[in-house]
Amino acid sequence: MSTTIAPPSPPSLPALLRARALTCAYQPIVDLATGTAVAYEALVRGPAGSELARPDQLFAAAEDEGLVVELDWACRAAAVEGALRAGLDRTTGLFVNVEPRALRAPVPEALIGLLDLARDRLRIVVEVTERALVDDPAAMVTALQSVRAAGFGVALDDVGADPASLALLPFVEPDVIKLDLRLVHERTDAEIAAIAAAVRADSERRGAAILAEGIETTLHRHRAEVLGATYGQGWLFGRPGPLGASAGAAAAAAALPVAPGASTVPDTPWSLVRSSPLRRTTSKSLLMPMSRH
Repeated sequence: MSTTIAPPSPPSLPALLRARALTCAYQPIVDLATGTAVAYEALVRGPAGSELARPDQLFAAAEDEGLVVELDWACRAAAVEGALRAGLDRTTGLFVNVEPRALRAPVPEALIGLLDLARDRLRIVVEVTERALVDDPAAMVTALQSVRAAGFGVALDDVGADPASLALLPFVEPDVIKLDLRLVHERTDAEIAAIAAAVRADSERRGAAILAEGIETTLHRHRAEVLGATYGQGWLFGRPGPLGASAGAAAAAAALPVAPGASTVPDTPWSLVRSSPLRRTTSKSLLMPMSRH
């Protein structure tokens, strides 16, 4: 008589969340001039080999089950716990991706203590995607004000994926502008040149850091530097993995210039230019075509 052993059932997302079974891999962010790691981006992982191993699989399941906010908080908790265990400190940045809809959700009671500890011991940069900014600018700007008030930096990801978002940079005032990887991977054309010029102008005006992602070759690195990036991220510098014992040893001279809470979000477009000596008065017939452009 033979006995058939049923294969183990795949993990469910609610079970993973209850067990706090998510982990994070960490990818280095380096100073392009020196190669020194100045920060790490936390990238969530589910159980290896399962149908929920990758971030896209986890968030697809969360969408189906209405658990996006719960998953987002679990990802943040996993990122912070892994960084604290590895001894990361405030000399080195920790980039944590946040879903826009979760930015306005209250902190789960079970995570309040962990969040307070992270605020004291870590230099956290909250990373949001440019697409979320374009979808709902007012809600995103308001949500990011609360992020700054909590003492965290702000990074805007995928900048350049939608050129229309460049007009919103002065309202978000990110500490770190992350260039969309196509700007590094594709041959520079007029559109990419215009995007790079707008990003550099914003960086020069406020002192924001420009970070290029997706750097896989020395050619990508060169393009990133030409586009104005001073920091980089990609397989050329390291793939996502566990944090090493030396992760918290960034040189002070190479540290990302993130100063949480220093930014003041303008109330209106007019408040951005009210004190500028370059203001000019013109007629509506001339202003409207320029405004549309």
